[in-house]
Amino acid sequence: TIVTSDISPGKLTVLTPTYTRACYLEGTVLNGCDNNPMFGASITINAPDPRVNTTSNLLGIFKTGYLTPGNYTATISKPGFASQTVSFTFETAQTTILNVILEPLDVVSRSGSVINALTGAPVPNATVTVHSSTQTFYAQTDASGNFVVNCIANDAYTATAGTWGYLPLSLAFNGSTPLTLPLQPGYYDDFELDYGWESTGTAPGVGHWVLGEPEGTYTNQGTTTVNPEFDMNTDNNDQCYMTGNGGGQAGSNDVDEGNVVLTTPPMVLGQYQSAKLSFYYWFFNYFPQNQPANDKFIVNAISNGQTVNLLTQNVSASQWRFSGEIPLENYITLSDEVRIEFITADDNPGHWVEAAIDIFNVEPSNPFSGVQNNLNANALIEAIPNPSGYDFGIQYDWGKSEEELVFEVRNMVGQVVYQTPLSNSAGRINCGNNFTSGVYFAILRSGTQSSAVKKLIKG
Repeated sequence: TIVTSDISPGKLTVLTPTYTRACYLEGTVLNGCDNNPMFGASITINAPDPRVNTTSNLLGIFKTGYLTPGNYTATISKPGFASQTVSFTFETAQTTILNVILEPLDVVSRSGSVINALTGAPVPNATVTVHSSTQTFYAQTDASGNFVVNCIANDAYTATAGTWGYLPLSLAFNGSTPLTLPLQPGYYDDFELDYGWESTGTAPGVGHWVLGEPEGTYTNQGTTTVNPEFDMNTDNNDQCYMTGNGGGQAGSNDVDEGNVVLTTPPMVLGQYQSAKLSFYYWFFNYFPQNQPANDKFIVNAISNGQTVNLLTQNVSASQWRFSGEIPLENYITLSDEVRIEFITADDNPGHWVEAAIDIFNVEPSNPFSGVQNNLNANALIEAIPNPSGYDFGIQYDWGKSEEELVFEVRNMVGQVVYQTPLSNSAGRINCGNNFTSGVYFAILRSGTQSSAVKKLIKG
């Protein structure tokens, strides 16, 4: 009950709303081939409002509701399976249970393995996403790095593998032939999966770092975004980390009266000479009465108990920003316990403070430690095509050389994977047909001189 009065003439108004309870529909969709939960099945209700339609989650469960009771039909469908249309009744304040098994029309199995691209060792517990233009399935590698997805519709599939400690890789299946996904060491997180980042801080309330799909908040009559409405749109999902996430009014779920800290899981970087960090971030800081904002967004690196600042941002912006590539070796000693922390706080006096992180990437490399000395600025290396799914056509030109000219390719930890002497100071060679998928680095060397490094990407 809501009671109001105005200033003049002091009229009292009592408002008592009449609530109407909704009708609910819940159920589970199973795959008739293996009786496992079916992810991504469409549930379409023959109601005027399309918002009642939904899809099944990873456990095959769906939930929906509608205001108007009555008799309806639900059509449950997924490509590659026989659709079912079932009659049911929406009843006020009641939940109707509808469980369905979809029988496959034409199903196949897809399998493969995930390995370390440098050592060939299996990568256990990696998440593999097997997806086509219409469907997505998930698998986990076992202790031997193997995975299998059974009872899926016959379609053209691509597999994407990823886990903390490796850079993700996507490759297309070639029919029923098992697929090998060689992952390069590194650290990448676009937050489709939860790798166990740590959220701490002194701020009370709801403004701590959370993982999810962002709900935007706005100010200036809805023209300025405070909390982001969308994640950075260059990855393949809608997830990111942000400071609070409840929608509503600007400032209602932001950081208040303290700090919030987001810390990565540990990264093993001690074997590398260098490692480049990059990420996208959001930082908004504002006060409606034009009081000067005084808060900051801070990024630190932690290694061997030492904390070093990498970035401090005190300029507010209603947009995603790129950090640029940050060479960690210029700030810290690379160790086997490196963490990155993201900090923001609501300092006194209080302001609206919102921050977010997406597409975190650390690429370690040690391609030519102790090899690349004096740079020959006139030396050239071109690779066509690059990236390449087969071999690289290398066009090179050193200029005048009085000592033996050598072309060399190394992987990300400095291991030589290809080396050949060159009889001419300029020409063309082919290499890389037997390289596994990943990132490589090529140079020309003559005596104590070398060319600039050329990055090669093998698909």
